[in-house]
Amino acid sequence: MTLLMKNPPSEKRSPQEIAILNQAFQSFNEATEQLQNSYDVLNEALETNKNYLHNIMESLPTGVIVVDQNNAIHTFNKTAGSITGLDPKVCLNKPLGEVFSTDLFEKIVGRTTKEKQKSPIVEREIETPHHGKIYTRISTSPVLDKKNEQIGTILNIEDITELRRLEEEAQRNRRLRACLLYTSPSPRDGLLSRMPSSA
Repeated sequence: MTLLMKNPPSEKRSPQEIAILNQAFQSFNEATEQLQNSYDVLNEALETNKNYLHNIMESLPTGVIVVDQNNAIHTFNKTAGSITGLDPKVCLNKPLGEVFSTDLFEKIVGRTTKEKQKSPIVEREIETPHHGKIYTRISTSPVLDKKNEQIGTILNIEDITELRRLEEEAQRNRRLRACLLYTSPSPRDGLLSRMPSSA
């Protein structure tokens, strides 16, 4: 036996109900449009801030490398690339150990992760593909989230090769001056030797 279902009777809406529904739809559309406009403004502000922070990072005179808890590189600024001789874009999302031939950076980052505080400043000589051996000053700081949990590490690198060269040159000059003062006769001795002796 087949049962036939009847269509429910269509309810007639009064003109007043239709006007209220139209008004509700219009209000909904306006609210949606305002929400979309707010979202667009927020996105634009976020993008502006992101670009601003990126420009600051790229303008720093110090090399900055930011890694996560797995030592994967998330930030590698232009100065870090210039100091290390590496292309920042190629280094992104790679582990420190894959990017650098030395484990120096991994050890320093590891110490910061373990101690959850800034590392002491370290001065080391490193090998680079474009400048050969350079002297660097390296320091790290933990990156913390809102709960004060460490989520990564900031690695700061400065090229101090020229500073080291000037310090060594100044030390050589001091040693040379000390040598000359020690080996040459004093002006007083020179004067006494030239004075006629009184008989």
